[in-house]
Amino acid sequence: MLHAWLHRELLGFPDAPDSPARAGEFLAPRDAVRLLQLMGVLGSLRSDPRAWRQELLNGLLQALPAATAAAFVLRGVTGPEPPMVVSLFDAGFNSEPQRQAFLREFGAAAFHDPFSRLVLHRFVSQQLETLTCLRADLIDDPAWQGDVHVLTHRKASGMGDCVMSVRRGAERGAAYVLLAFRAAVSAPPEGGADPGVNIMAAARFGPRERMLIDILHRGLDWLYRAEDAAHRLNRATALPPRLRETLEYLLGGDTERQVALKMSLSVHTVHDYVKALHSHFGVSSRTELLAKWLQTGGQMPPPREG
Repeated sequence: MLHAWLHRELLGFPDAPDSPARAGEFLAPRDAVRLLQLMGVLGSLRSDPRAWRQELLNGLLQALPAATAAAFVLRGVTGPEPPMVVSLFDAGFNSEPQRQAFLREFGAAAFHDPFSRLVLHRFVSQQLETLTCLRADLIDDPAWQGDVHVLTHRKASGMGDCVMSVRRGAERGAAYVLLAFRAAVSAPPEGGADPGVNIMAAARFGPRERMLIDILHRGLDWLYRAEDAAHRLNRATALPPRLRETLEYLLGGDTERQVALKMSLSVHTVHDYVKALHSHFGVSSRTELLAKWLQTGGQMPPPREG
């Protein structure tokens, strides 16, 4: 839980090798209190994924502080190709045109900017559970300011400096992302030219903000797991009767041949059922299937009536 993780951070003992906590970087007591209060609110909303994410983003805006923030659920975070955005939540936009520009970017060209690409590449290549980076950690000002994607999208959405945190999901290739942005500022005109927009914010994110969002994101693990378990239970409830029966026998320890005998089917047919179960639950082996099922509490939900 978040309480134990915060306790370690306040004492200066990083909980994981990829933690941002280093010598001289400690979470301030008031930030710890703020995170604990926020986690309490999120816990009370745990049955409503949309509500707790919106509360999470509103809390981030105040705690960092940030101008805008977004939370993503991703699939396909496994290789060089951009991932698929399954869901997106945002907060903080005061201008609807700027929000629409943001939605266009992450709807049509999600995570194509150089900073996001580098974060996801490091996250995948190093097989990390959580990775949190400031924009300045991975890409310098000239490269950022001159990038075509950034110039095209970020100016339109009014977003400047950013911090990004990625947390591994339970399913293969799944991940959760938190992004926070400081507002871009108007650049002074040069030589009588019209004022432009400086994609660097007047105040940039620093080590404090990186640590705060990283600790918070690690503390959300129990909410992510509960949400994923509920999704798996829903998927199991939706199984056709034959697949449900096959799953019950597999959970009882039967081999495919034993399942075939009990169901009076051919081994080939049962193997096809097992492959269908793998696809349904997003796994690639019986071991993964059983491990995922255990994460739900090891209980088969009752079949639906009719």
